[in-house]
Amino acid sequence: MSPADSAPMHHQLLLAKGLACWLPEDKWLPSLRFCLASILLGFGVYGFTVGVWRSPAMGACVAIKLPLLVFLTLGLNAVLNTILGLLLGSGLGLRQTILCQLMSFAVAGLVLGSIAPVTLLMALDVPGPEDAAAGTSHAFSWFFTPR
Repeated sequence: MSPADSAPMHHQLLLAKGLACWLPEDKWLPSLRFCLASILLGFGVYGFTVGVWRSPAMGACVAIKLPLLVFLTLGLNAVLNTILGLLLGSGLGLRQTILCQLMSFAVAGLVLGSIAPVTLLMALDVPGPEDAAAGTSHAFSWFFTPR
């Protein structure tokens, strides 16, 4: 292996060590609370607006399922990333790995929560599921829904 081949890995390890300094082990609780609230509210509200087209009960079901799906994904990825981080010597522990992933999903939750009023108005504007043109109008509304 030439030095040129190991340079990208060296840069990645330096980046991970810098990230480990940026996420101290002792100051993670306020960030954790904010990230969890952002994920629950953002994905929950967006899930409700996605499911409310069918019925309010479906909206409530999707509002519960979508954050749970995100937390399941976070849990599985946290274990995998922690193991890979330890094997590659990045210096990131389980808590730091989880917080990194929570921050990224919190940003996604904030973005989805901010477009939830648009998707709600789109869901309320198209004909209901009992209408004859429901399939076409619902497909058309999803074509213009940001994902």
